[in-house]
Amino acid sequence: MGSAMAAAPVIAEFAQQSPPRGGYSVDHFRQQLDGMARHLRQMLAAGDPRAVFQCTYLTFSRQVLAALEADRFHERAWATDMCCRFVDAYLEQLRRWEHGDPGQCLARRTAFSAAAAGRRNVL
Repeated sequence: MGSAMAAAPVIAEFAQQSPPRGGYSVDHFRQQLDGMARHLRQMLAAGDPRAVFQCTYLTFSRQVLAALEADRFHERAWATDMCCRFVDAYLEQLRRWEHGDPGQCLARRTAFSAAAAGRRNVL
């Protein structure tokens, strides 16, 4: 029960960060993905088993970016905001893992731990 209590504030704050000055934009999302691609190359070069998650998230996010650029969302501003928030949340979990933050969400801690132990699986 103690671990569930520790995780509650992280879940309550999920994707609730303040947007950058001027709000989120498709260009901001594109920049986030460019940064993720650079980090993925570093992860692959280092043999980091978390690269499977980075690659999966990046591939999916690139498809969402293509949909944003093709104007396929009814509420484009809302979709852009959510895409950027979810990438921010994912990147925050990477940082928390790298710093051994005990407040990291259990799902990501479990996934990254399994990857580090050689039990990685994109599912």
